[in-house]
Amino acid sequence: MKNSVKTLVTLSLSLLALLCSCQLAAPDGMLIPESDRLIGVLITQEPLGLFDEDQFTEDNLEALVLGYATTNPDRYTSRLYARRVDSPDPLMGEQTYRYDFDVESSISFFGAHLTTEGGEDYIASSYDPCVGNVSLKCGETEGLSGTVHLTSGGFDTIRVNPVYQSQDGSVYCVAGEAGYTRPTSDTPGVVYSEKLTNTSTVTENGVTTQKNTVIEVSFETVIPAEQITILQMSADHTVLTKQNYTPTQLPEKLTPDVRTAYIITETTDANKQHNRVLYARNDTALSAYITQPNGTGAPATTTLIWP
Repeated sequence: MKNSVKTLVTLSLSLLALLCSCQLAAPDGMLIPESDRLIGVLITQEPLGLFDEDQFTEDNLEALVLGYATTNPDRYTSRLYARRVDSPDPLMGEQTYRYDFDVESSISFFGAHLTTEGGEDYIASSYDPCVGNVSLKCGETEGLSGTVHLTSGGFDTIRVNPVYQSQDGSVYCVAGEAGYTRPTSDTPGVVYSEKLTNTSTVTENGVTTQKNTVIEVSFETVIPAEQITILQMSADHTVLTKQNYTPTQLPEKLTPDVRTAYIITETTDANKQHNRVLYARNDTALSAYITQPNGTGAPATTTLIWP
């Protein structure tokens, strides 16, 4: 009998966890105050553990076993708040901030709305290096979109957890949906995408308006480079210099030869595929993807300082 009770409770909790997960990620804001605005996502491989399963079981054991209605599970779900850290911006000339969730191996992709001491509004962007093609839209309908670059051997489970900002400026995350298992493949390209929408009531400068927010994030497999050859070419297309690097050895800055008309990079990836990219004198940097410890692909960049 005890084993039967345990099985019933386990099955009930599994179903409940799935339902709670779907509710928390729902775009209609049912569990989120109307004044809180959706500002992005925190991407993880593991669940955030924001549902107090033990307390819920203790309070609802009889209902779970006998199939009665349980206490509203929302009361057992918590938020994960971000830590605000100093982020000086010399261009603005004032103290600015950013937010960090301190979740191991996570990917941040959100922008908090803040105001400087001088009264200027700005967006405190928290984008991991593996996020590219970022587009930010402001106005009545706000939008944030980008592409997360993943390597073929890492970040196999994708969980997109919505990030919100309260009227008091605090930033928090709630649990996302059950997640997506990425197929193992060495083929580059987009493997998954997710879109979150939200409508919030925002008061700015004494005026209350409704803000519609759309967050779109795609996940793309990239094949990291194993070797990069930098060729400096003359105007008559002869090779002036040839240098070989691994991605981690790429210099931070490169001053081309004064005779260099353009640069070609030849990249060899883990699949032994070769790729060539041409950089003209109006290009300011060259780059190649390298593998990060959390299984993402981030560009290693060399700044070009043309003579």
